[in-house]
Amino acid sequence: MCIRDRCKSIGKALMNLKIKKSRIPEESSVIMGEMLRNNKSLIALELEFNKLADKVVEPIIEGLKANKMIAKLNLKYNNIEKSGTIIGAMLKINKTLTKLNLMTNYLDYVSVKDMSEALKVNKTLIDLELSLSLIHICRCRRYAVCRSRWSPYH
Repeated sequence: MCIRDRCKSIGKALMNLKIKKSRIPEESSVIMGEMLRNNKSLIALELEFNKLADKVVEPIIEGLKANKMIAKLNLKYNNIEKSGTIIGAMLKINKTLTKLNLMTNYLDYVSVKDMSEALKVNKTLIDLELSLSLIHICRCRRYAVCRSRWSPYH
């Protein structure tokens, strides 16, 4: 079954979707983004260990801008570098996401800065995991937000 069919078949009862070690292609991520825009039941989306690059993550994050259900997003162990800017834009709009895991990615300075700025506006995110992400700590330390759980010593 292709990803388009799986997304269409997500029923009203499905609350958790976990896709692990699947190397999601870009065209499938566009379909997932469309599904997330309209989804009324999914509260947790776990996409860990997929080696997702920015161009694959971005349509998914765009879908979360309109989503009013997802509370938990797990993107740990991927290849996310510059998508922090889009994640930040989503965090300014999204009012349901409470947990975001970006552990072990490659976030650049601009991404961390943009996400930090978004956290000044966002009042719902309570758990942000950035541990083991290869970020430029010396430039990002001043943008650290107390609400996030990352440490410059990881």
